[in-house]
Amino acid sequence: MTGRPRGGLFVYGTDFPARLLYLGATRLRKEIERGGAFACVVSTVQFARFLRWNQEAGDGAGTLQLSLGGTMSDAKRRALLETNAAHLEHPNVAAFLRAIAEAEGGGYDFKCGALKGRLNDPWRFSDTSTHPGAGIDGKTTAAGMYQITRPTWQHYGGKLGLEDFSPRTQDLIAVEILRSLGVIEEIKEGEIAAVMPKVAPTWAALPKGPGQGNHYPHQRHISFERFVASYLQAGGAIA
Repeated sequence: MTGRPRGGLFVYGTDFPARLLYLGATRLRKEIERGGAFACVVSTVQFARFLRWNQEAGDGAGTLQLSLGGTMSDAKRRALLETNAAHLEHPNVAAFLRAIAEAEGGGYDFKCGALKGRLNDPWRFSDTSTHPGAGIDGKTTAAGMYQITRPTWQHYGGKLGLEDFSPRTQDLIAVEILRSLGVIEEIKEGEIAAVMPKVAPTWAALPKGPGQGNHYPHQRHISFERFVASYLQAGGAIA
């Protein structure tokens, strides 16, 4: 189809050139589950229905972005990469990422189902040229140090111009997620309690704050105290 339906929202993936499709909520969900490039024009009602499904699924929640269209220039992409690399050098940001990985049980070569310390683990991967895809259940694509799903990798990797799934790429994508959530400066300042409710919808294992559970009660999570302990052990500081 050509043009954009009036009153619609432009939902994009960054595996350009992407297809423009006018999809209902169900087809949009299937397109993302399939793991292909996605760029869809949907009505406000359809998008709201999809967001409800995405939140209930708890897999890749919070990874979609809204756009008026167009792609990021190479210069802006390079500048963003340099900015995120600088953020990554900050001890509090590095420690926060390490604490996320500890909570999620992640590893740079982990697919869903991998366990730390297990010999000959069938759910580890060695090909970092792309996202490894689904793990033990054949569905969940959360992988790597920060349990990044395939749609999340497609979106943020495309945004940053990163096409592999190397440890460095995983780190930079995780930083971009934090930056997109608007919490980088708070993390640098050590305002960890204030950050948690903003990041908990993205990482299911994280608590929403002191004395609180996670954003997805049906999923495993750690306590705020345990998260802070991991953060401090990794070299982070509390305000």
